[in-house]
Amino acid sequence: MMAGGLARFLVLILAAAICGAASVFQPISDSHRSAALDVFVPVDGSYKSLEEAYEAFKTLEILGIDKKSDLSSATCENVVKVLASPSSSTLKDVFYVLSVNGILKCKSGEDVPKDIVSKLQTGVKDAKLLLDFYYSVKGLVLVKEQFSGTDISLGDAEAVFRSIKALSQSDGKWRYSPNNPESSTFAAGLAFETLAGVISLAPSEIDHSLIQTLKTGITKLFDSIQKYDDGTFYFDESEGPISTTASVIRGLTSFAASESTGLNLPGDKIVGLAKFFLGVGIPGDAKDFFNQIDALACLEDNRFSVPLILSLPSTVISLTKKEPLKVKVSTVLGSKAPALNVKLAQALSSGSKGSSVINNQELKFDAESATYFLESFPKNFDVGKYTFVFEILLDESANEKVYITEAQTKVPISATGAITIENAEIAVLDSDVGSVESQKKLDLTKDEAVSLSANHLQKLRLSLQLTTPLGHVFKPHQAFLKLKHESQVEHIFLVKTSGKKSELVLDFLGLVEKLYYLSGKYEIQLTIGDASMENSLLSNIGHIELDLPERPEKAARPPLQPTDPYSRYVPKAEISHIFRVPEKLPAKQLSLVFLGLIVLPFIGFLIGLTRLGVNIKSFPSSVGAATSALLFHGGIGAVLLLYVLFWVKARIDKDSFIVVSRFILDLFLYLVLEKKDMFFFLVLSRRAMSYSAAGQGKNSSGKRRISDLLTQSDNRVCADCSAPDPNWASANIGVFICLKCCGVHRSLGTHISKVVLSVTLDEWSDDEVDSMIEIGGNASANSVYEAFIPDGVSKPGPDASHDQRMQFIRSKYEHQEFLKPSLRITSVKGSNSSSSQQPHLEGMVEFIGLLKVTLKKGTNLAVRDTRTSDSYVVLTLGQQTAKSTVMKSNLNPVWNEELMLSVPHDYGSVKLQVFDYDAFSGDDIMGEADIDIQPLITSAMAFGDPEMFGDMQIGKWLKSRDNALIEDSIINIADGKVKQEVHIKLQNVESGELELELEWLLGSVHDSKGTIFVGSVSFVRWTQNTVSPSSSIEQVEICLNIHHYGGSYMDHVSPWRGFLFQFCSSDLYSLW
Repeated sequence: MMAGGLARFLVLILAAAICGAASVFQPISDSHRSAALDVFVPVDGSYKSLEEAYEAFKTLEILGIDKKSDLSSATCENVVKVLASPSSSTLKDVFYVLSVNGILKCKSGEDVPKDIVSKLQTGVKDAKLLLDFYYSVKGLVLVKEQFSGTDISLGDAEAVFRSIKALSQSDGKWRYSPNNPESSTFAAGLAFETLAGVISLAPSEIDHSLIQTLKTGITKLFDSIQKYDDGTFYFDESEGPISTTASVIRGLTSFAASESTGLNLPGDKIVGLAKFFLGVGIPGDAKDFFNQIDALACLEDNRFSVPLILSLPSTVISLTKKEPLKVKVSTVLGSKAPALNVKLAQALSSGSKGSSVINNQELKFDAESATYFLESFPKNFDVGKYTFVFEILLDESANEKVYITEAQTKVPISATGAITIENAEIAVLDSDVGSVESQKKLDLTKDEAVSLSANHLQKLRLSLQLTTPLGHVFKPHQAFLKLKHESQVEHIFLVKTSGKKSELVLDFLGLVEKLYYLSGKYEIQLTIGDASMENSLLSNIGHIELDLPERPEKAARPPLQPTDPYSRYVPKAEISHIFRVPEKLPAKQLSLVFLGLIVLPFIGFLIGLTRLGVNIKSFPSSVGAATSALLFHGGIGAVLLLYVLFWVKARIDKDSFIVVSRFILDLFLYLVLEKKDMFFFLVLSRRAMSYSAAGQGKNSSGKRRISDLLTQSDNRVCADCSAPDPNWASANIGVFICLKCCGVHRSLGTHISKVVLSVTLDEWSDDEVDSMIEIGGNASANSVYEAFIPDGVSKPGPDASHDQRMQFIRSKYEHQEFLKPSLRITSVKGSNSSSSQQPHLEGMVEFIGLLKVTLKKGTNLAVRDTRTSDSYVVLTLGQQTAKSTVMKSNLNPVWNEELMLSVPHDYGSVKLQVFDYDAFSGDDIMGEADIDIQPLITSAMAFGDPEMFGDMQIGKWLKSRDNALIEDSIINIADGKVKQEVHIKLQNVESGELELELEWLLGSVHDSKGTIFVGSVSFVRWTQNTVSPSSSIEQVEICLNIHHYGGSYMDHVSPWRGFLFQFCSSDLYSLW
């Protein structure tokens, strides 16, 4: 109930803003027709329900859009099925089946579906609720209209009329049931439609007193109508103003269609209701869109009065171009109006008090364009803002019974023209006597190069005159003078208009603090703009050299200027490689001599073999053994040959060298390893790695490959909400998503969903395309991320709210709650020597980065010993503590000491405590404070790598009553590092202040006083592998689990960027 009330309140606020901001109402146009094709989009060629189908087809029919042939086949199948066997359908389903059949003509003729008529007549007889009466009576009316030769009538129509009338209330509202005392305006509209159907089905006239009583109730209902200041009327309750007002209009027009009712409604309220629906604009919700168009169609075709709407193609008139005033009068759906006269009664200026510039000026009519126009304006019509008051008079008295207009229509008009700028000058004045030291005339139609100089005892004066085309003084909406220091610090001053002159005087003596005591060159820029000024200007006047006093020590410093965030994408400076100067080589002849000396021992070795008569009879003689021996020695020779080829710089490419090397190495392993299974394992592993690496180099067309992947059935709906035709993708996760889920992915941060791209608009890199292809799209990714969705958790649909999408997507990708159990990491302690050989997991600690705290100094700390204290600081974050050194006998200690803390994934505030060290008793506390590190981490994560930016401010931790800050804590990027200065006052103690500096280190892995990872380390499994019948090898596998944030080696070896990676190492085989 609270959510519904809040939504209704927001709709009212939006409608009030629309109606209050503008009084120009435009009839239904082509923009509505274009929007209807986007709002009423079927899913897989059909609509979810017959109610949605009826609303879509009815709206398209009213707007004159012929799309029924594309969608009618699937819908007609359901219609014919229900008409043939209505026993299993509800009254509501039967009503909407007949409604759709009336538009699509799925079944027509003289054959009346008897089962349908019987079901509806039984529904009227047994009805107790208003909705049952509505669906039954309206269904019978539709049967009578659609099937020719049918004479369906209610036997006791007056009794049915009285049964429905019994649900009415004295205030004109109606109840849904006799047992529910709550009344509703929306129900009143349904009741009026139902009673109109009873009158049309009655075999004889209804008692006139009953109709008269009902007309009295309608009059009372209009007493509860609500109104805006511009004459817009509407009804409102829990269903919302659009649905409630549309229900009342449908009911009134249906009731007025009966000739016996003689309903006559006030014309101003009918026009006000039409203005309400036109003022809504184009609703984004399908239900509101249908209610808007259907209600306007009812007002367009009714028996009591058709409202006429006055609209202007443009509310801006250029006096320079001498544009005429153009006015159009039409019905709410844009149909032509009957013959009439349009008169401009008044033209009230916003600057005058009730005086009119134009009075009772009749507009001429152009039949070809159906436009009323005023060719020229009077000579006293000047630039400015006006309120035009129009009156519409029907020519023929017979039309007054059918058409109705407002007595007067007020429209805001803006008249624009060229403003004359005269006597523009800038001068430097002496502060004491006001004499002019230097003065320059200005031509603001072009940029000037005025050069001025002043000190802090002088003033700067800028003056000019602005006049309208008729010579009146013009006061612009915006007139600013900007001074921009050479350090990019800017100051803006307002130029005020007084009398006939616009003037600004800057007293530098009073502005030295605002200017931060910055001496030097200031660029001067003048901005003058107004909605009525066609020649608004932004002019660079020149510059002024200011000589200001030196900045005092305690004076405010100028703020850090933000850098352009797009500067990180500009081309980097070209790198010039300077290679090492080649060493001097000896002469070629000397090298050949040494080569001979090296080869000489080998030649002597060969001669010695021949002299000694070496026995080579043991060389294998069988074919198999001899072949193995030759291959063995040939392999050694091939390795030596490779070295020779490398030495002589033979032109062989890298890939060929690697292939030959691997072949020789594999052959060598085969010959020397006793474990042949190890050889095959090595070969297959290297082939798999080679195949994976080869997959990274695909160079086919990225657009075509993504399009081919998108055509797969699983990729034609959003991976997160199943919305049709997703046009966005998360490249590192590998899923196609819709526009609504795309916004949630971007909010997760680049460490989760790193690259969110448009399938059609963005340029895809080869790595991003390869990542999507290797993952395989939605089916492959969801088989991991949605492997186990627990009971009670449902996947959001296409119409889910933003909060539902956010909760599910965060649980799916950020918290990874739906992964397979084999991918989840838990903490289970067990013995390594367990005979069960089941996997055991040790305790896991997961970190996202490091926090370096530089403890600078303390001031006026509390006394805990006789006159002093031996102070030290303890920092606590989760289960970690860091302790500083003890400063003996010092109430104003200066530490300048660095303390390190690892920040876990679920971090909180850093607890800071100051103690007094006691050698023989417990240490006394000297105060404490909580340091919120979320602003620091959030700012650092948002900007990414700080080394890519210059010095700049990126965030702030604001001082408040809930924290211990003495002043706002600024977060800066300085020298490529993210740092935060913190000045706090210790809490729960009589005195004491501390100054700290925080520095965020993302992704640090080091081995100092224990290994710290951005992730977790765990023992995963202890197994025993049987190598042979007589031996086995025990294996311990240790895994480092790292959350991938991009920019590392893993970008090149795995497509699962943004996922939880696991690097494992074990003692399996000594070769590894």
